[in-house]
Amino acid sequence: MENTFLYFAYGSNLNKTLMEFRVNDPVTVVGPAVLYGYGLCFHQLNADGSARANLVVSESENVHGVLYQVHNQHFELLQQTEPQYQLQEFELENDKGLHQAYAFICVDEAEELSPEEEYLNTLLEGAKQHQLPENYISYIKHKANFKAEE
Repeated sequence: MENTFLYFAYGSNLNKTLMEFRVNDPVTVVGPAVLYGYGLCFHQLNADGSARANLVVSESENVHGVLYQVHNQHFELLQQTEPQYQLQEFELENDKGLHQAYAFICVDEAEELSPEEEYLNTLLEGAKQHQLPENYISYIKHKANFKAEE
């Protein structure tokens, strides 16, 4: 689609409703995708002292998420929603092959922290919305040091 870019969500933006609220416009779900050679961590310090998701280089891990197709006019708006992060281009894979897509990454790392339950629940809800693998959802919970009620 012309005048759009691919965005890879792996944190709270997995939740489509939140993503559309942030860009104030509908987004198109392309589908689940995987970023190889990176792991998920919770070491991005939020203003309230809790943690937000981030990417970290890791040869032994992969990050699952969802690809959205977003209008170019929302690129800057999307950046403004996460002021401590930068949108960086990555190569991802889904069932249709390899894609270039933007994802948030923050190079300023705090020590490993715990996310707030509400934030984590938003992330987990988005992961389930997009039918990410159950073992990956367990991985998220483990990384967040969170024992969710099943």
